[in-house]
Amino acid sequence: GASRKGSVMARSLHIRKDHNKDAAEVGGLVKGKEVTILETWTDGKNTWGKIGPDQWVAIVFNGQTYVKLS
Repeated sequence: GASRKGSVMARSLHIRKDHNKDAAEVGGLVKGKEVTILETWTDGKNTWGKIGPDQWVAIVFNGQTYVKLS
């Protein structure tokens, strides 16, 4: 599908190599940072967004919104 813009809501947000919290950390984002979500992945509870090759961020995790999609 088409990519979507999003804005980081959390004070800091880990960028991980895969769409799970135990995946290797490859960077970080700060609150207010604009990102382009290339694709999303969900397990029905948590939603992750791909922002680059091997770069995923939590959009919604444990009921908390980390990235607000525009």
